[in-house]
Amino acid sequence: MSGYEVRTAATATDFTALKTATATCTAGKFVVGGGLAASGTTNVSIRVSAPAAGNTGWTVTANEQVTGTPNWSLSVYAICVTALP
Repeated sequence: MSGYEVRTAATATDFTALKTATATCTAGKFVVGGGLAASGTTNVSIRVSAPAAGNTGWTVTANEQVTGTPNWSLSVYAICVTALP
């Protein structure tokens, strides 16, 4: 395993209840893990946290559970490496 990097992506900070974001690996690299962080709320239900199509990144979909709560955002992290021949 070589070429280790962590890529990030984030949603807008607003009151939208359902958010999705994908952190994409640099070309030629593949995802080996990932995760997320929600900010601005503690009432989040994770619907999806999984490799993106083709293992080229990490996708997260989350739903804020309490109506009328403050603005919140979702950050997604992808752990990417260069594939060995």
